[in-house]
Amino acid sequence: MTFLSNRQAMGYAMVSGRQADTPLLKRSSLGVTTISTAHQLRFLHVGGRMGLSTEIQPIFGSFQLKRSNLGALRVTHSLSLAALLKIKLLVTLTSVSITLPHDVTAEHLQHSIGTLKALETLEVHQSPDTALKAKGRSKKRDFSLKTGEGLNNALCRTSPLKNLRTLTVDGDSIAQDMTAATLSPQCLETLHFIASGIKAENMVRALTVHLQRNKTLVHLSIRVAEGELDAKDQSWFVSVDTIFQEIGALRNLRKMWIEGIPTLGYKRVAADFAKTVLPNLAVLEELVYIPDTVSKRKRHHLPRLETLLEVQKHSKHLKVLDMAFLLPKKAPDTSPKHVSKHCLRNLSIRGASKRGDDGAKLAAVIDVARFLDMVFPHLRKVTVECIGSKEEKGFGRWDQIEGLVLMNQAMRTDRGRV
Repeated sequence: MTFLSNRQAMGYAMVSGRQADTPLLKRSSLGVTTISTAHQLRFLHVGGRMGLSTEIQPIFGSFQLKRSNLGALRVTHSLSLAALLKIKLLVTLTSVSITLPHDVTAEHLQHSIGTLKALETLEVHQSPDTALKAKGRSKKRDFSLKTGEGLNNALCRTSPLKNLRTLTVDGDSIAQDMTAATLSPQCLETLHFIASGIKAENMVRALTVHLQRNKTLVHLSIRVAEGELDAKDQSWFVSVDTIFQEIGALRNLRKMWIEGIPTLGYKRVAADFAKTVLPNLAVLEELVYIPDTVSKRKRHHLPRLETLLEVQKHSKHLKVLDMAFLLPKKAPDTSPKHVSKHCLRNLSIRGASKRGDDGAKLAAVIDVARFLDMVFPHLRKVTVECIGSKEEKGFGRWDQIEGLVLMNQAMRTDRGRV
């Protein structure tokens, strides 16, 4: 379900600051918004300035929650703890999007959101202000995923959220650990894991819970917010094998996005991903695999175009690919006996050249276009984008790649008619 996608739907209400844009909402002489005929309300969106955490409480108090037929609730500012605990009374909710209060605990989540048995879509966010306050309290908390016993309990526990199909968690290690330990169901189809200020070991713990409990995943998105990753955290290299092992077990996966983790963009790691993970994802149709911005000193670690041969070999149903590569001076030596039959349609290359290169030569672009046409003969869209923060000298020549690939296709078709 898409939150509030149809503003004409019966029972839509939105509260934002001082405005209420539906007759279902009335303003009292005290300036507090109340709701009339609440049983008609199906969609409620409460927005406004950050910090208005008490605004939703008078709304909840204006009608009998147990008589409500509310289906979707979206609150864009940080909830108060009291408001969070009242959500459990809205038993008809199928879609919820909330921002966590700074004093929330795993038990609070379990006894509020964790009781909504009809829930199908859940978004859990953590505002910067909430994260800052939580950071000061983190040493006083005991997060169960930090122990082997706690991790095992999180993996084995039963979940009342048997209808939950889509889960988005956007926050630091505190939010990720709590959500994984208490809310992760066993029937997810879509998981959006958006991490900020998180160490590798913390990320892997929470991901392990979600991925091992939800082998039914069809769409997986793992993203670390730009600039949030600790570049000195070498434990990412140790964690790669664990992440790859868990992803490789998702046999129903059709869409996968991995963004913002520079370690996964290194040529050895990317090659391992193509050789060990992709063979297990037989039905994968869309792959986005891009690291964070790569520095000029480290760009030589980017994977080579030869990795595309592994993608071609193992991902037979892939139609969309977005990946980072070190752009070559000439195409890989492949000498294929014949053009493949791969069905890839859209290819986006996030590229960078070796340090000291003075830009792409036209001959190299032509050579790479010929290589791409042989590996992926059904391409319809090809783009090359500079992965660095500043476009390199001569990089614009790669803009010609799509036209050259299509020209190769046309020439091949004409030869077939002769």
